[in-house]
Amino acid sequence: MTWVGPVPKFARVTLGDGEIFRSLADVTGGDVPEGFPEEYVHNLQEARAFNSSILWDTDEVVRWQKRYGIEMDPGPLQVFEYYLKTGFAIFATLVEHPQVANADRFSACDVLLQRAAVVLGDGREDLFLRSYFRSATDDGESVNFVPTGGVHYSFASDSLWYPLELSRFISQPASYLELDILTRGPLDEAAPIPKHMQAMRRGEMTYLGIKHNVTRVSTKLEVEDQKFRDLRIRF
Repeated sequence: MTWVGPVPKFARVTLGDGEIFRSLADVTGGDVPEGFPEEYVHNLQEARAFNSSILWDTDEVVRWQKRYGIEMDPGPLQVFEYYLKTGFAIFATLVEHPQVANADRFSACDVLLQRAAVVLGDGREDLFLRSYFRSATDDGESVNFVPTGGVHYSFASDSLWYPLELSRFISQPASYLELDILTRGPLDEAAPIPKHMQAMRRGEMTYLGIKHNVTRVSTKLEVEDQKFRDLRIRF
C-alpha cells in the first residue's frame, strides 16, 4: 500500500529505525492512547516501508499512485496541490501489506493512529512519523499494521510544524494523534497548544547526547464536519 504526505521542500528525509519511539516508551508510555479501540490493534503486525520518493507536482503524485493501483480522489489531490504551492513537496513510500487471502478484496485503508515525535533545537525540527494502518474489506474483514521504523524529516524551523490537513479524509468517525515534543528547556504550561489537544505526560530524555524535556500531546480527531489545519506552534 502507499503512504503519502507533505514534507518541507528542503527537508532531509530518511526511513527511520524506530529507536526514538522505543526510547520514548520509557518516558511517556507506549504508542497507543487510552480509549483507543482494541479492535484497531488486535493482531497488530509490523511492516516494512520501502521504495520512497519525493514528488514535486500533482502530476507526479497522480502517476506515482496510479503505478501502485491507486486512483486519486479530487479531495486529497486538492490538499496535495495546496501543499505544493506553499513550500512543500510530497513524500511517498510503500508499506508492505500483511499477507491476506484474496488481497484485492482489501480496498479501504485508514490511518487510525498518528504516532509522532518532534525534536526542537538549534533552529531545526526533527519530525519522526509512524502511522498505524487498518486495511479492511467491504464485508468487515480487516488487518492492522504499523511500519517497523517510520519516517524521519529534518528541516530548518523556528517553530513546531505537524501535518494534519489529510486527516479529514479518514473514513472512520475518528482518528488519534499521540505526539511527543522534545525541547531543550521545560515546555511552559502556558504554551499555545490548541484547545482540542491535551498536554498529558511529561518527563526527560537524552537524545543525541543532549538532555531534553518531553511533553506528550494527545487528541482524538473527530473526522465528521472537521477541516483540520496543520499544527503550528511557536514557543
